[in-house]
Amino acid sequence: MQSKLEYALAYAKLDWLVFPCWWVNEDHSCACGSLHCKNIGKHPIASLAPKGQLSATTDAAIITDWWTKQPNANIAIYLAGSGLCAVDIDPRNGGDFTIEELEQLHGNIDSNVLQLTGGGGEHRVFFAPDGAEKLPGKLGRGVDMKHNGYIIAAPSNHVSGNVYTWEMSCDPLDGAVPSPLPDWIRSHNPNAAYANQETGSLHHGMTDEQYSDVLEALGFIDSDERDTWLSVGMALQATGDSRAFGLWRDWSATSAKFDPQDQYRVWQSFKGKGLGSIDLPTLFKLAQDAGWINARKNAPTMAVAEAFDEVNLSEKLSKKYNTQSVPRELLSLPVPILNDLAAWVEGYSREPQRQITIQTVVAIISVLCGRIYQSTEANTSSLYLLTLGDTGVGKNYAKTAIQAFLVQTDNQALLSGSGNTSSGAVFSAMIESPCHIQIMDEIGKHLQTARKQQNGQMAEAFSTLVEAYSATTSLMMPKNYSNMGRRKSERVSKQEQLVHSPAVTILGLATPAQVYENLSTVEIEDGFLNRLVVVEISEPQAPKQRSRREPLPDHLLAWADAIRHPKAHSRTALAGIDTDHSMPPACIDVVFDDDALTMFDDFYDTLREQEAAGAFVLPDMTRRWNENAMRLATALAVCANPDAPVITVELAGWALQYVTYYGKCFMEAVATKVADSEFHRLYLTTIDYIRRAGAPGITERDLSKYCRRFAASTPVQRDQVLEALKRENLAQQVSISSQNGRGRKRVAWIAEEFLDDE
Repeated sequence: MQSKLEYALAYAKLDWLVFPCWWVNEDHSCACGSLHCKNIGKHPIASLAPKGQLSATTDAAIITDWWTKQPNANIAIYLAGSGLCAVDIDPRNGGDFTIEELEQLHGNIDSNVLQLTGGGGEHRVFFAPDGAEKLPGKLGRGVDMKHNGYIIAAPSNHVSGNVYTWEMSCDPLDGAVPSPLPDWIRSHNPNAAYANQETGSLHHGMTDEQYSDVLEALGFIDSDERDTWLSVGMALQATGDSRAFGLWRDWSATSAKFDPQDQYRVWQSFKGKGLGSIDLPTLFKLAQDAGWINARKNAPTMAVAEAFDEVNLSEKLSKKYNTQSVPRELLSLPVPILNDLAAWVEGYSREPQRQITIQTVVAIISVLCGRIYQSTEANTSSLYLLTLGDTGVGKNYAKTAIQAFLVQTDNQALLSGSGNTSSGAVFSAMIESPCHIQIMDEIGKHLQTARKQQNGQMAEAFSTLVEAYSATTSLMMPKNYSNMGRRKSERVSKQEQLVHSPAVTILGLATPAQVYENLSTVEIEDGFLNRLVVVEISEPQAPKQRSRREPLPDHLLAWADAIRHPKAHSRTALAGIDTDHSMPPACIDVVFDDDALTMFDDFYDTLREQEAAGAFVLPDMTRRWNENAMRLATALAVCANPDAPVITVELAGWALQYVTYYGKCFMEAVATKVADSEFHRLYLTTIDYIRRAGAPGITERDLSKYCRRFAASTPVQRDQVLEALKRENLAQQVSISSQNGRGRKRVAWIAEEFLDDE
C-alpha cells in the first residue's frame, strides 16, 4: 500500500472506524492554516467530518470520497466505535518513567498491536473490555488510557517530521490482533500512583546499597561507546528496578550522541530478550576497569556455604523433587487375564508407558462392569480416573485403545462424549446411556473454564458429576426449571428425567500443569478432587516398538461378553441385565471374603486415626480412598470370575495399595502445587524449584531461566515470595564460595532441609 486512501480502506476492512484529520506541512505547520494551532496534524477536517470522531465510518464509498478530496489527510481511528482502547505513552511528558513504574508493580502492559508514534511514544492497542467507558483517563504522568477518543494511525505524519508506523511484528494490517486489556487497569487510581512516587514507597529491584554503588560506578564509565552503552542498559534492565531506566538515561545524557527517542526504543527492545549473563556485575566490571573501587566489596551480606561440585541444573530441574519409584506390584495387575488386556492395549502405542496402560485397563473394567454388578457392601465399579503426564509422553493411546475395545466387543453404546458443557449435558448423557465412559482428553481446559465461570454451566457440570459418583446405587433427578410458557406437549415430566443407578466412568488425560494451575482448594472442599484416582506419570516409557493394533483376541472377546452379558440362572432371573435409565438394574452380587472385608474395615479405622493424629496435610483428600479401593476390588473380582465374583484378600490388598499409593502422591502434589491466588501459586512453584535444585541451590537468574512463572512475575512479587520463604524457614539465601576460593561467590537459594544436611 502506498496512499493514505489505501490504508484507510484497509483499516475499515478490520471494522475499525476511520475519519480524516489535518496533516502536517513540510514547514511543521498544521494544514488547517491556523498559525496558532495547538493540535497540529491531529484534529478533524470539519468540512469532511463535521461531527469529529462521531463521523467515523467503515463505508468504503464515504472513505474514498474523503481521501479523494484530501489525499494527504491523516488517518484517525475512533477507538470506542471500533471496540478498541489504547495505552498512549508520551516519553516527552515522563511516560517512559511511568510505564516502567506501572510494569514493575503490575507486570507487562503489552499488546500484539503496537504503533510507534511520530513523537517517539507508543500506542498499545487493546480490545476494549466490558464497561470500558469506566476506564481511567490517565494511568500516570505521560500515559493516557484512551477509549472514548481516537488515535492517529500510520502512515500519518507528525509535527516532529516523523511518521506513525506499526512495529514490524505488531501490524494489524499484517494480521496482528489486539490483546485483551489487563484487568487491573479498570480499577487503577493514578492519583495513588503519584502519591507512591512522591513518598518513595514503590518497590525497587536494587537495594539502597546497590543503587548507591551503581550511581557511583556509572561516573567512571564512558557513555560514548555504543557497545558499552548497550551493555550498561542491559545490565540495568536485568535488575528489574523501576529506577533503572532513569539511571541509564541520565548517564547516557552525558554523551553528545544522546537521543531520548532512540534511548526509549532500545530500552523497550531489551525486554523479554533473555540477556543471559549481562547484569550488575557486568556494569561493575566496566567501572572497575575504568578505575572504580568498590569499598563495600568485602562486606558480608549473608551466610556463606562451602563450594559444591558443578551440577547439571537443567537435568536436575527436569526431574521431580523426591520422586519415588512406583512399587513393582502396581505395574502389573492381580488378575492374569487383565495382564493380557494390558499387553493388547500397549499395542496401540509406539512407546507405551506402564502406568498409563494400567490406568487404561482400570478404566475399561470400571465401565465394563457398570450397572451389572454390585458388592454386598453396595459398591459399584464406577471410578473417576485422571492420568497426568507431560506433553510428549503419549497419553492418547489410552483413548484409542478404550474406543477400540468397546467397539470390538460390541459395547460402543458405553462410549459417551469427551466432556460436558452443562449440568443438562451430564443428564442427557446418562439418559441416553446410564452406563458409559467419558474420556476427557481436554479436562485441563474444562477445569480452567469451570474455574473462570465459578457458578457457570461448566462448573455446574462438575457438580453434577460429583452427585453422580455418589448416586450409583440410588437415583438422580435434575434441578427444577420453569415450564411457564411451554405447551403441555413440550413439557418433560420428572419421571422421564429420572436416572436410576447412573454408572459414569471418567478418564481424564492432561498435563500436570493444566490441572494444578486450574484447581483451587474449593475443589477439595466440594468433593470433586477426592473422588479422583489420579496417576501422575513418573516411570519411563518402554523402548520404541512397532504399533501393532491387533484385533482383540478371542479369549478377551469371550471374557468381555461374559461380564457384560452374564448367563441367567433361571428363565425368570433379571439379575445382570442392564436396564434403561428409567428402571433400577437388578445387579449380580459380588461377595467379600471375610478377611478381605476385615482388611477394608481396618484400613478405614487406620485412616481416621491417622487423620486425628494430623498425619495428612490435606485430610479431605483421603475421604474416598476406602470407597474407591472397594469399587476397584469389586471390578477386579468380576474380572477374575464373572460367574461367581468374590473379593479376596489378594484383590483387596492390590486395590488398597493402588488407591493409597497414588492418593498420597496426589495429595502431596496438591499441597505443594494447588493455590487459590497468583501469589500462592508463585510461592509454591518457587519452593518446588528450589527443592528440586537440591543441595547446590539455585540462583535467582536460574529461577528466571528455568521457571516460566517466576520469569513472568514482577520483581515485587519475586521479592515478596522469596522473603516469605525465608521468613517461614523454608529456604535461605546463601553465598557459596568457589572451590578454589577465588572470584565472586555464587549467591543461591537453598531449601532448609539441604542446609540441615551440611
